[in-house]
Amino acid sequence: MTENGFSFAKTQARRTQSRQAVVVRCCLKKLICCAACAAMFLTALSACGKDDDDVSALNYEQPLVSMRGSLNSSDETAYLCCYLPQEKSRFMRSEDYKEGFIKDVFNKKDHKSLLQIKVTKSEELSREALDGLEAQARDTYGTRFDFSKGMKADIDFTVSADQEILHDPHEVVLVRYESSWYVYGSVIDSLAFTPA
Repeated sequence: MTENGFSFAKTQARRTQSRQAVVVRCCLKKLICCAACAAMFLTALSACGKDDDDVSALNYEQPLVSMRGSLNSSDETAYLCCYLPQEKSRFMRSEDYKEGFIKDVFNKKDHKSLLQIKVTKSEELSREALDGLEAQARDTYGTRFDFSKGMKADIDFTVSADQEILHDPHEVVLVRYESSWYVYGSVIDSLAFTPA
């Protein structure tokens, strides 16, 4: 091989290495960009459907957060899932139930406002109180229950209407049953808002 041929081969090798380096850098940039996009997508997906207060809500408040969201979106199925499964079944078999009943409970178009639910007072239930609820639930639903925790809470359903805040206070019992919190008792099938 002549000296010119050797230097030509060296130049070709350097060019090939240079092209390979450019390809590798380009691939790394694309890989980093894809990873960043995937991370942003997962972050957005994990927050999907959550309000700011969803994250800060206490465990026992989760059914109330779900209740508020389901009433605001007129999601009948999600609303009934806030209650014990046995109460949901009982209510759906009762005369009080008709498809679309959720609009009778709360229709944001009527109030031109979203519903808010605020816990004004709460206290943990004693083991004796939970035993009493378990016995009452067994009589009502014909099923044995084991509530691991319970809370009694005063809640206030509120809407803003014509620059006035309307209220409908309720006392609810929340129970932890099979690792989930539920509203205990009959389904709230109507709200009656009054000025403060």
